Amino acid sequence: MPKLGESKNSSRLENLLTEATSMFLEQGYESLSIDELVRRVGGSKRNVYSQFQNKEALFIKVASNLCEELSVPLRNLQLNHSDPRVALEKFSRELLKVVLDERTLALHRLMIAEAVRFPKLSQTIWKLGHDAACKLLADWIEDQKSAGRLVISSDAASVAAQFISSLTGYLQLRALLKPHSHKTSKQEIESFVEAAVASFLLSHSSKGSTKSDGK
Repeated sequence: MPKLGESKNSSRLENLLTEATSMFLEQGYESLSIDELVRRVGGSKRNVYSQFQNKEALFIKVASNLCEELSVPLRNLQLNHSDPRVALEKFSRELLKVVLDERTLALHRLMIAEAVRFPKLSQTIWKLGHDAACKLLADWIEDQKSAGRLVISSDAASVAAQFISSLTGYLQLRALLKPHSHKTSKQEIESFVEAAVASFLLSHSSKGSTKSDGK
């Protein structure tokens, strides 16, 4: 059981990171003021710098934590349905939910702006996000190929990356560049999911694979 002092310090750190996350996403790296952060959460700059050497270290911690949090739904996703269409639609809906999350979009904008300053962090976020999704899908594709449900002539990783790009590309770019002019509807998401999955299965379904609901 944690001691009272340890519990209080942990709570302060959690509050600090929560507020810093909001401020970085709203203001960007350059505009964030440690003085303003301290004003919002209480304490002193000395407290902040006792936890983090500088603003850069705080930013790296915030961005890494947020990416880990946002990637949890995909990491926990189980694609074990015997019908490729059902499994692929499940993956697609979950992926779009993550990609179009407002925090994901804000982090994406922030990392594009700061990629040159923080190349290693950008690479880490890419691995936790895009690469993790590609690996999950590629592993599933390999399993389906082994089970005789899919026919894949190239490597599964490339096929997975192409599918993810076709599914997310337009909706993600529009959300990034036109954040206030168009909100992606559930109907639009379903339309993109169905189109991407249908195109994938048209190219890769084995002759004897099943199709659900007459699709």
